[in-house]
Amino acid sequence: MEEESLKEKFEMLKKIEDNVEFNDRFSDEEFSILELFSKEKDFIIRSEVARILVNSTCERDENILLKLSKDKNSLVRAEACDSLSISRSKNAAKVLVNTLKKDQSGMVRAYAIHSLGSISKKLHNEGDIKNLIKKILKKEKSNLAKISAFKVLYCLEDKENLSFLINRVNAKKYQNRCAVINCLEEISDEGDKEINEIIKETLLSHLEVEKNEVVISIIENLLKKLTKI
Repeated sequence: MEEESLKEKFEMLKKIEDNVEFNDRFSDEEFSILELFSKEKDFIIRSEVARILVNSTCERDENILLKLSKDKNSLVRAEACDSLSISRSKNAAKVLVNTLKKDQSGMVRAYAIHSLGSISKKLHNEGDIKNLIKKILKKEKSNLAKISAFKVLYCLEDKENLSFLINRVNAKKYQNRCAVINCLEEISDEGDKEINEIIKETLLSHLEVEKNEVVISIIENLLKKLTKI
């Protein structure tokens, strides 16, 4: 019975997510459901709410994300921090800075860094965020957070940080290799032909030694994309 209830809730969230593609914001009814489900006992439901809320910049919707960014479950917090990348508010930036300084999960800190980079461009405080990230990096232990930090620094015009990402393609954990390749894909979207050629050569070289099928798939997809650019 409980599994059936969860299935129904997932279906409701899927319908809400599909509907928002054709509208500028969630309806009042949809917001009420999202707000209710953000307090759901099952953390998967709460994480889905956080993920779906990336589709809205309304203050009331952002307030749900701000609450979920402090959830007891790290996956929920990570999804909330990721979705806050769409925000333009100083309040969201403040919450993300606090998350970056205090959250115990490297994954959550990684998403907080990513979103801070996005928000800083909208608030025109890139310099402050760059200085903060550089300061945090001196103590950061999580490889995921470091990867996110160097990608954000690169995107905020500290181009020398590309070398760190290139070197981390050989990271021991396949999850970190995936994270690096995803960062390189974001960088390639900027359209710098010289940088894209460096990325392409790096991936082709690594493909010769990579054994993990997931990583191989991600590399091959990015190489196809780079070939079309």
